[in-house]
Amino acid sequence: MEAFLSPLKNFVIDDYEKDFEFTDKDHNVIFQIHFQSDAKKFIFEKSLGKYIENIGYINAKIIEDNYISFSPLIGLNDKERSQHIFSFSIANQFFVQALWFIKDNAVTPVFASVCSCEYNGNLEEKPVILLNQKNYFTKANGDINETHFTLEEIQQASFWYSAIVENQIKNSSKVEIELNKTINTSLYSYNETTSLSRSFMYLNTVRQETFLPAKIAMYISILETLFAVKGENTHKVAERTSIFISEKAKDSMKIYEDIKECYKFRSDYVHGSHIKHSNVKTIQEICIKLDEIVRLVMKKIIVEHPELIYVNKKKEGKLLFDDVNNKFNELVLTKHLK
Repeated sequence: MEAFLSPLKNFVIDDYEKDFEFTDKDHNVIFQIHFQSDAKKFIFEKSLGKYIENIGYINAKIIEDNYISFSPLIGLNDKERSQHIFSFSIANQFFVQALWFIKDNAVTPVFASVCSCEYNGNLEEKPVILLNQKNYFTKANGDINETHFTLEEIQQASFWYSAIVENQIKNSSKVEIELNKTINTSLYSYNETTSLSRSFMYLNTVRQETFLPAKIAMYISILETLFAVKGENTHKVAERTSIFISEKAKDSMKIYEDIKECYKFRSDYVHGSHIKHSNVKTIQEICIKLDEIVRLVMKKIIVEHPELIYVNKKKEGKLLFDDVNNKFNELVLTKHLK
């Protein structure tokens, strides 16, 4: 048997009692989640490829000390195996992104690995595969530390996992995954990505960034993309955000002012102006606010207004950039008239 596993750094489940399966909203099993389990011991002791010798004691210690996502690879040919390895690695990325929809966190699948194990007789030994994650995810304020979840919150993440999968890059032609080959991402048809799929890509980048002014710039880019803003960006993003996610006039004005303040720091960073050291705490607070605002906007679009997810290339049943821009203009005008 072969097994695929990845340690989940900075991830804690408060009411964890036993290993369980993480599923999507349709109850399809994505992977298992283990902590102190026989699965780890089995991998370390039964690996035909001498697992620890291949991945190193430091990586083995990371596996030992953290929760892991785990998936057995059974009865796969070389091509299916390669595809499953790639899919499992992506599934880990989608999982931690789904956790972000629950709350701000720095959960990171530090690396992923595959190895052969003795299981009910001798199986063909395959080399240990180690896939490295380059950067840690960070919290909105740049911190990298543990975040605690409950099993109920993990269950809620199943919905967001499915939403992420459904809105990722769609290729215009099928891209085959071949054994021992990497995918050339320049083959992706970027013109066919939706506003939401681009926002997910921005989000993945901002959550790996530790330089806070750069985080602010990327958060703003997500809002500009989702709200189909072009021209008078500062005013339009502030106005559309405040009206879209607020229920009371008082809350709307506060959000409007917060976004305007965010744009000021973004402008200083993008245009090379001096950022004072005394503003560090303020920038942290802004990042935390922006993170929560972006989360609320994305959740509302996914759950309540999927019709606002637009495309760049005309497609049946989908709106274009200008269509969504007009819809937000209409929303702003009608809200003011109420």
